[in-house]
Amino acid sequence: MSLLKNIFRKKEATVKTYHDFWNWFETNEHMFYDVVKNEKNIEKNFLNKLSARLGELRDGCYFLTGMYDSDKAELIITPDGL
Repeated sequence: MSLLKNIFRKKEATVKTYHDFWNWFETNEHMFYDVVKNEKNIEKNFLNKLSARLGELRDGCYFLTGMYDSDKAELIITPDGL
C-alpha cells in the first residue's frame, strides 16, 4: 500500500521565492513543532526537509532548532553560518 501512496503522492511545488518557502513552512509547521518538541528523529523528519527546501531557494543557509521553553520551538536561519 505504501508503494501506491508513493507513486500517487502529489509532488510539492518547487520553492522559487521566499514567499513560497514560508507558505511551505506554514503548511508543515505543526508537524515540525511536534518533531522538535518530542525529539522524533529531528534530522530526518525536519532538518533534511528544511535543508532541501532552503536549498531550492538559496545556497549557503545554515540553521539550528530546539525548544526555547516547554511550549515554544525555535528556528534560527543564518546566511553562511554567521
